[in-house]
Amino acid sequence: MEDFVRKVYLGELLRQAENAIASIGEVNVLLAAPDLGAAERVSGILRALDNFLGDAARIRPMLWPTKKAAMERGKALRVFCGCRP
Repeated sequence: MEDFVRKVYLGELLRQAENAIASIGEVNVLLAAPDLGAAERVSGILRALDNFLGDAARIRPMLWPTKKAAMERGKALRVFCGCRP
C-alpha cells in the first residue's frame, strides 16, 4: 500500500476512533451529571451512543472491507494497526 493512501486511511481511522471515544466520554459525563432530569439524561445518552455506533460503523469497512478490490488494503491496514486478522 502506498504511504500516502495509508496515511489518508490511518488519519480517518484515528478521527473516527477519537470521535467514538469522545462519545463514550459524553455518556460518562451524562451519567454523573446530578443536575439533569431523567428525560434529558436519557436523551443525551442515547444521542451519544448513536454517535458512537455511527463512528464504529465507519471504522469497520475500512479495516474489514467486503469488496474484493479493497480486501488487500484492509488487510494492510489491520497489520499496520495491529488489529486481529
